[in-house]
Amino acid sequence: MRGRFLKVVKNKELIYTWNWESSKEKTIITVQFDDNGDQTTSIHLTHEGFLTKESAEMHKKGWDYYIDELEKNNK
Repeated sequence: MRGRFLKVVKNKELIYTWNWESSKEKTIITVQFDDNGDQTTSIHLTHEGFLTKESAEMHKKGWDYYIDELEKNNK
C-alpha cells in the first residue's frame, strides 16, 4: 500500500492518494471533518478513481466495515 498526502488542512480536510503496489489503479481519498459543536465530529469520506465497479464496491465494503467499527468504539 502506498499513498501521498496532497492536501492537509488542520482539523478540516485530508486529501491523499491510495494504491496497492501491485495495482495500476491509483485512487484519491478525501476526508473532511466537521465540528458538530457538541464535542463530536462528523467525518465525510470520498474515495474515487477506481478502474472498475467491482473495485469500487470492494473498497466501499471495507470502508463501511471500518467506519462502523469507529462508531461502535467511540460511543
